[in-house]
Amino acid sequence: MSERYARLFALPENLYAAGAPVVIAAGALLKDTQTDRVLAQLKLRNIGDKPIKAVTVKVVPLDTVGKPLGEAVDYQYLDLNEARDTTFGAKVPIVLPDAATRAFSASVDEVIFADNSLWTAAGAPWEPLSVPVPLETALGDSELAKQYRIEYGADSKYSYQTEKDLWRCVCGALNHQEEAQCHRCRKEAAALAAPDIEGLKERCQERLADEAQKAAEAKAAAALKMKKAKKLAMIIVPVAIVIVAAGALISSHMEKSAAYDDAAALLEEGEYNDAIAAFEALGGFKDSAERVSQAKYDKAQTLVFYAKTGGRKGLSMILSDGEAVADDADLSKMYYEEAIAIFEELDGYQDSAEQAETIQNYLHAVELVNNGDYEAAADIFAALGDFGDSAEQLEGIEKLGMYWPYVGEFAYTLDGEQHHLSSDFVIEDGKVTWEVTIPDGELIGLGNYFFLSKGDTRQWPVSEDMTVVDKNTTMGTVTVKFENGNILVTGKGGYIDRSDYDEFWNRQYVKVN
Repeated sequence: MSERYARLFALPENLYAAGAPVVIAAGALLKDTQTDRVLAQLKLRNIGDKPIKAVTVKVVPLDTVGKPLGEAVDYQYLDLNEARDTTFGAKVPIVLPDAATRAFSASVDEVIFADNSLWTAAGAPWEPLSVPVPLETALGDSELAKQYRIEYGADSKYSYQTEKDLWRCVCGALNHQEEAQCHRCRKEAAALAAPDIEGLKERCQERLADEAQKAAEAKAAAALKMKKAKKLAMIIVPVAIVIVAAGALISSHMEKSAAYDDAAALLEEGEYNDAIAAFEALGGFKDSAERVSQAKYDKAQTLVFYAKTGGRKGLSMILSDGEAVADDADLSKMYYEEAIAIFEELDGYQDSAEQAETIQNYLHAVELVNNGDYEAAADIFAALGDFGDSAEQLEGIEKLGMYWPYVGEFAYTLDGEQHHLSSDFVIEDGKVTWEVTIPDGELIGLGNYFFLSKGDTRQWPVSEDMTVVDKNTTMGTVTVKFENGNILVTGKGGYIDRSDYDEFWNRQYVKVN
């Protein structure tokens, strides 16, 4: 959205109710700063095997402390044609009737499919699904994760998980319990649910030992071959020419088969550049073209893995012989950009387009952080979930100081009776302004207005120029003054823990850049 819209609230990601054919992938509450209208937006994803043509959702507006505001709003998405795994609704605003709405809950009541069959909600709660666990994290070892991919497929990214009536495949796809195979990659759920981890570890160690031995033997053989070639070249060249000419047609297939096997070995050993060159040299022999795409995809995936730590181990994959980089170079960005280039080149192969978009979103979020736009960056990192160090980035943003506490309330006394004043928030240039409106615009007199500090029985009389520092925090201050018949309260401060929100009768928070 443009700067015209201020984000007030976001739903947890991937809300799901048992038996539902959709998940609520994301949701946000926005305020139109020009019209003061409050809008809800939802992004839904079809996780069933039938195309969807209509969906009815229910949005319950909530106030600042989570209490419902009036009646729930029903909204219907019409004229859809959404196949499995597609998302929809993210750009459709749902206007909420009460401008005081500061949060909302959402659920799906009804789904109509393309064949006119109907799913109706049975009242199960809509709760967030667990975050996928990366394969490297689940297994605790990158080489063991590589062995897993060798045996279960190169697209294995996450650990197998079950939740409610769903199971998440290692490729990341959500499936229903009655589906024996993943709808995306066709892996068997039974095999993924009970992997032979001990056997996997044994085969991983055998592979590593075999790779080390092969590397040593290949190096020795190459040296010996070079030595013999030099001695025999002048003797056998004339004869070899005759033999090669006579046997070219017979030996060509055998040579290509041997070269193919060598290229496959390079790919298995993670020598992606050499494997790509070897398969490309084979042209249309067997499935060499497909193996080129596989090698490039695996290379990009490995670069993404190296990018999280930013170490120099992956430089050999992106630098030419003799090429070097500065000691202070941003290696993570270099790995990510190279991975994007590869995934974009592979557009259409597996989930390359999605992978490229994910990395681009991540780099954009990092750039937003560097430019100080923490709020926008936090939204992207939250959407990225466990990609790279997104979770760590999101935690770091929160510690940078995105929240400023408004603790207390303004009141006035009339005829001996105390009345609370309403207020609204305005955010500009990183400062928060509370415009506390005097009833009917009447200025009763400075002596009649008070600031009631949280946890403090004293009343702070409002003066023409006063500063209030809450005694329970030194993170920020508010400055108060009268202007145009209103009490204007401005403040700028840092982050404060919100875990004790319910202890206080009037604690409110505003997100600022």
